[in-house]
Amino acid sequence: MEFEKEILKGYIDTIILSIISKKPIYAYKLSKEILMNTKGTFSIKESTLYLALKRLEKSGFIMSWWDESKGSPRRKYYDITNIGIERLENKQREWREFKQIVDFFLN
Repeated sequence: MEFEKEILKGYIDTIILSIISKKPIYAYKLSKEILMNTKGTFSIKESTLYLALKRLEKSGFIMSWWDESKGSPRRKYYDITNIGIERLENKQREWREFKQIVDFFLN
């Protein structure tokens, strides 16, 4: 199904928060999750992803740490904060309201 991907671009932060809320994750795995969950129809450029992660961390919505487990490459993991959970819940509520309005006109 072909659709206007610009719509999703406005929700990158929310998509990232949603994935991170399920489990701590590193950036490469996060980008793969997005690709997999959208069946390959939506991907985020590496630069866009890292800018979003930096923005979310600066805003206090996520936190990060380096994992240096033996036998694995050094990876920066991201996890959601309590403020991030609140933000995600607000954005989910906002999306449901937006969807309801659009559905009213399209159905």
